[in-house]
Amino acid sequence: MKLLPIQLRYELAADYPAAAAQSLPEKLQIAELLDSPRAALVHALLAEACRRNHMPAQQAFLAERAWLYHDLDQLAPRYPVIALIAQKA
Repeated sequence: MKLLPIQLRYELAADYPAAAAQSLPEKLQIAELLDSPRAALVHALLAEACRRNHMPAQQAFLAERAWLYHDLDQLAPRYPVIALIAQKA
């Protein structure tokens, strides 16, 4: 469970957004069990994966949920991969 953010960061850094976007419902269930900053990070990472996979509806939904969990402005400096998602809110 705690490895999900690390896995998603790796998949996006390695340019495997399709792998990151696989099994969205299961990954969202796991994210809901994390503390709010990690849950926000997972949602933002999944939103970035959806952005790269040209899935705008899912991207918007996940980005909105990420902002509900935690302030992405605080997370984006530490995790630059979510910078575009943090800007679009």
